[in-house]
Amino acid sequence: MSGLTRLENINLANITNLPVTLSSLRDGNDRGFGTMLKSLGVPASQVFTGLTSSVTQVAPHPGWVFGVIVAGADVPIIYAGSPAAGEVRVTYDAAGVPTLLFKAAVTAYTLLQAAMPDTIAAALDFAP
Repeated sequence: MSGLTRLENINLANITNLPVTLSSLRDGNDRGFGTMLKSLGVPASQVFTGLTSSVTQVAPHPGWVFGVIVAGADVPIIYAGSPAAGEVRVTYDAAGVPTLLFKAAVTAYTLLQAAMPDTIAAALDFAP
């Protein structure tokens, strides 16, 4: 299926081209299609501590954010507007990397995130 994007190749896949197309999603950290599928069922839990005190924290790699925990408590996620006390606003850049905006500065948090390859945005030709 020449001339199609990887996303189109996946959507129109058949037994001939699917393995090659899926393997092309793998990044240099060995995260690929299987990693994405697994993390949709069991999101990765990453603990970040000793951070520079800031209301804005940027996740280290692309992925959907399912939850944020600060000081042992779940933090409600919002996607627009300014966060109130105890909330976090999550936005995504063109590469799919989430930015977390808190009401007050934080130096530690736990992120529940579906892992995606670092190259996912370019591989699947998407932008927010």
